[in-house]
Amino acid sequence: MTRHPAADELALYAGGDLGWRERWRIARHQARCARCREEIAAFERARGALRDEADRLPAQLDWDRLAAEMNANIHLGLAAGECVAAERPRRRAAGGERLSWRAAMALAMMTLVILTGWFLNAPRPRIGGNPGSGFVLEADSAGIGLKENGRALTVLHPGAANVTYSADAQGSLRARYVDIDTGQVTITNVYAE
Repeated sequence: MTRHPAADELALYAGGDLGWRERWRIARHQARCARCREEIAAFERARGALRDEADRLPAQLDWDRLAAEMNANIHLGLAAGECVAAERPRRRAAGGERLSWRAAMALAMMTLVILTGWFLNAPRPRIGGNPGSGFVLEADSAGIGLKENGRALTVLHPGAANVTYSADAQGSLRARYVDIDTGQVTITNVYAE
């Protein structure tokens, strides 16, 4: 469903008093919408009628006096608005400027995304069994393995995609993946005691 421009936007468009972006948006809309085209045409007719009426004003009308009065009324209204305007907190000078709550939320979300990415891409932890036992369980892109006193046993998972690793505190490491060649799910567990 298309949102129709407000009547004041259509009136400003008919008078040529909109910025280029709004003019372009309304021109695109009115090309597809008969209702808005009719409203714009009505505003243009009303504008023409006002011009005709302005030509019939009395010649002895003092336009300079009226312009001066209108200018004075505008200045009076602005001054009255300044008197009753609520005090807004002043922004701090450069270097000590406070962030708005939106900027603070955006900064917090970016920090959360960066920390999550770092956590998910951090190297996998090595799991050791009993203290002093001298063995280490480790996982990398080639497979999972057990190292003890300079010797190693590694269970490879070649041709695996999307390997999921899990470890527990009792000294076991598990790798789960789908074998690309067979399409079967393979689960490898290494336990250390």
